Amino acid sequence: MSIITYPLNAVTYDASEVEMYLSTRTSGVYYNDPSFFKATVVGTRQISVAPGLAWINNGMFKGKMIASTETVIIDIPIANSSRARKDLIVLRFDATLNKSYFDVKQGTASTSPVAPTPTKTGTVYELGLYVVNVPAASSALSDANIENVIPDSTYCGIMRDNVAYNLDLQYPVGAVYISNKNVSPASLFGGTWNPIRDVFLLGAGNLYSGGVTGGSTTVVLNASQIPPHQHSISIVGGSSGSLTGLDQSKVGAPLKNAVSYYTTPTASTGSGEAHPNMPPYKAYYMWERIE
Repeated sequence: MSIITYPLNAVTYDASEVEMYLSTRTSGVYYNDPSFFKATVVGTRQISVAPGLAWINNGMFKGKMIASTETVIIDIPIANSSRARKDLIVLRFDATLNKSYFDVKQGTASTSPVAPTPTKTGTVYELGLYVVNVPAASSALSDANIENVIPDSTYCGIMRDNVAYNLDLQYPVGAVYISNKNVSPASLFGGTWNPIRDVFLLGAGNLYSGGVTGGSTTVVLNASQIPPHQHSISIVGGSSGSLTGLDQSKVGAPLKNAVSYYTTPTASTGSGEAHPNMPPYKAYYMWERIE
């Protein structure tokens, strides 16, 4: 049938037709409940994965919902005797086996270990849930060895409405993303982002062009930046004569009649240190999309 309408009364649908409806979701974990697929070490080399719900989109008009309704215990292979390893816990759909299941993709032991990459094809599609850091010669694991990579679209990602979500519409190249969480938007939305660190954002306009940078966290004032001011000075002199080097209109009679005087600087004060040049602030994490 070239046109399929779903659902209709008195129509029997097969799986290939139902998955067309499910293909309107992106691949990833349904993250409505933070306990979904929560991982916990329960034995020396065993990790439990809580129930959860996920979607995979493994081709045009091919979407599948995967529900794990019970806690699953996963065994992690023993450690290498001399080198560390990164394993990847995946939720795998296998079209040939016609089922989904959890598995561990064992990484290569190395001085600089790298986690395996999940397979994403029409026949085998994997959602990478956790990277397990396996120290060399370790006999047991702890929760600190488990790295949650569910939000990272490289491994898994969060399931979304595929019609409503469009990265180029919501965050086109040049857009800035701001959050109080240090989680890269690349792992949330995709795309390539550069972090913006230790600077303020300033609205571009007549004085500042878009993209320019400048400013300083501290500043040292020079003489031209100091406000006009005066210093007091005390002089002891003779009984007659005149003063030179002073504005006669600015001094009193005793100074005008002084016989002798000295030109000397006033006492020095201040250290010339830089002072803060910052308004009140609240710091957030920021990124700019570059591609």
